Amino acid sequence: MDARLNFTGFLRQFFAYGQGGARFHASGDNASFGGSVAFHLQLPRLIGSELVRNGPRRGVSLLILLALWEIANLAGFLTIMSSRPALRSLAVKAEQRENEL
Repeated sequence: MDARLNFTGFLRQFFAYGQGGARFHASGDNASFGGSVAFHLQLPRLIGSELVRNGPRRGVSLLILLALWEIANLAGFLTIMSSRPALRSLAVKAEQRENEL
C-alpha cells in the first residue's frame, strides 16, 4: 500500500480489492472461497498479539484501520456478489461448510 494514500483512496482501494475478490471466486475455485471466509473470521485472533504489542494507542489505530479495510472489502465484494447468481451460490456453500465444522 502507498504510504501517501489518503483516507478516501484507502477505502476506494480496498473496495476495489473486494470487487476483485468476488470476481476471482466467481471464476470457479470454490475451495478458495471457504479459505477466504475462514481467514476473515480468524483475523481478530490472528492480529490480537500484534495489537497488544503496539500499545493501546497504536493498537486502537490499527484496529480501526483493519475494521475500515474489512468494511470496504466486504462492500466491494457484495456489490459484485449481489449482481451474480453464481457468487450467491458460492456464499451459501461456504456457509454450509462452516456450519458442518
